Amino acid sequence: MQQLADKIFERLGTSCTRLTALVFDVRALDDDCGRPVLRYVYLRGTQFDIYGRTATVGIPITPHIIRHHELRSEVLDE
Repeated sequence: MQQLADKIFERLGTSCTRLTALVFDVRALDDDCGRPVLRYVYLRGTQFDIYGRTATVGIPITPHIIRHHELRSEVLDE
């Protein structure tokens, strides 16, 4: 999930600055509503390397940090 979040944030770059977080809900294909859903949440962040290059990456956080009153346009559910 970390690699996917990094790729999405890097691909979007500065063209979509309103996308500040990604939320991935992972379910089994044969989900019978009895299994828990795994939730991965990543905030948008900037990483600098020793050569001065910057990259946009996903910073993993715990799901309860995302506030429930955020607008749906602010959080991407996949």
